[in-house]
Amino acid sequence: MSHLTVPAYCAFAAGFCLALLARAIQTAAHTFTAVFLIAALYFAWRAVVETRKNWPAFKAEMRRRNDDRRRDAQQKRYPYTDTH
Repeated sequence: MSHLTVPAYCAFAAGFCLALLARAIQTAAHTFTAVFLIAALYFAWRAVVETRKNWPAFKAEMRRRNDDRRRDAQQKRYPYTDTH
């Protein structure tokens, strides 16, 4: 189930860039401020785009797994017996 792996990596990269941006502002390294701001915005945008693209497949996978779990529990509760 790797539907949301890329959006998670993009969100992590955006957070890391935001941390670097905060550090650049704190240390007055203004040459890096624009670079980290642009990188953070880009990775945040890609995280949103990838999440919107992959969310239906993730939702369908979760629904399928839930149905499988219910079906297995129901079969354990009322096992099928072949009496012929």
